Amino acid sequence: MSIRYRPMEPKDAQACAAVVAHHPVVGPRYGKTIKYLAPAWLKLLGSDSFVTAVFEKKQESRLTVLGAGVAVFVTDEFICELKSTPFWIGPELAVRVLRGKSPVLSDKQLRDANTSGGLNLVVWQRGVLPRDTDRAEIGNTIMAAFVDLHRGFLLKEQVVQAETAEHVGSCRSLGAFLWNATTRCYERFDGLAPEKLVRAPHVLGLSRGSVGELGVSWGASIFLYHAPRFAFNRSEQRLLSSGLAGGTDQEIADKLGISLPTVRKRWRAIYERVELIAPELVPNSISGDGTSGERGKAKKQRLLAYVRDHPEELRPISRRLLRKAH
Repeated sequence: MSIRYRPMEPKDAQACAAVVAHHPVVGPRYGKTIKYLAPAWLKLLGSDSFVTAVFEKKQESRLTVLGAGVAVFVTDEFICELKSTPFWIGPELAVRVLRGKSPVLSDKQLRDANTSGGLNLVVWQRGVLPRDTDRAEIGNTIMAAFVDLHRGFLLKEQVVQAETAEHVGSCRSLGAFLWNATTRCYERFDGLAPEKLVRAPHVLGLSRGSVGELGVSWGASIFLYHAPRFAFNRSEQRLLSSGLAGGTDQEIADKLGISLPTVRKRWRAIYERVELIAPELVPNSISGDGTSGERGKAKKQRLLAYVRDHPEELRPISRRLLRKAH
């Protein structure tokens, strides 16, 4: 048996919402609004601010969906409202999205905030039922997915609401603080009973200003940020992301819904920019356009190895604001 994750597809929304509905702690938070969850997710699919990971169990040739982790980038106003009088995040987001009052950032708002100012990341749904979370391989996959999908963004704050008493402990060990709406600051919550915390709306989180107190920790690691060097456009970033997942150029073309000549044209544009800014990444000894042959494969591998270690190159940015900053 193996556990893996992938982006949410339209066919997943209803099944993953059903997992939430059957969750003994999270399901009751939704009540009747659970009917809005799958439609809200479907409405947001394709948005750069809607970050998803569907967790699957593979046993022999059978795949079983365990649930989905969902996070969104939201407006400052939503965070301020949440901190003023905490409410259950998931139901509120589902209702607002369907009513056309979504606090989730548009693609342009995301690009601008990720280039200048920073982003608010809200965990909408952790992923799976408690019985599955207790299994180490699933918990580790959830954590790995979260880090993989959010590294490289210019984060200023991350918030989550614990889904179980055990989740409270995980958040604490990862460096999260509890927001105090009275003092209006994050505080440690070592003495608070987890079973009590999950019964009422609350805000667990980290801000860029508070991670300095943590030293080196997983919670602090996703706040590490370096500005991108190459300012790839969104179509180039999607090509690179698909390249990281493996496959031939034809398979990448099929996945992205574009032609093979378009894929090759985008690779050439990418290499031209890299050679102009950082020629050491694709030295002259590795020639070719990166679309065929051993030299081209070596060139592609070197570049993909770089972007794997520098996820900021794959995150949406505003070229205009980036130029202004320099």
